[in-house]
Amino acid sequence: PILMTTFAAGGGMIPIAIGHGVGGEARSPMGVAVIGGLLASTVLTLLVVPCLFSLAEGAKHGLEARRQRKKAH
Repeated sequence: PILMTTFAAGGGMIPIAIGHGVGGEARSPMGVAVIGGLLASTVLTLLVVPCLFSLAEGAKHGLEARRQRKKAH
């Protein structure tokens, strides 16, 4: 669903980003900014956040193992 929404919204912004028609040169930067924001948020949502969760989970398991070793001694 994330990719479908991004492609639909980005596709809808392409005509605005191209800037054809009356006032197009004024709306073009907004379209480019929206498309850039969509791409950045998609990358963050699909790649960065899961990696951070994985790192946090690994750190949690490492701390639990360290606590178990201290209790054993």
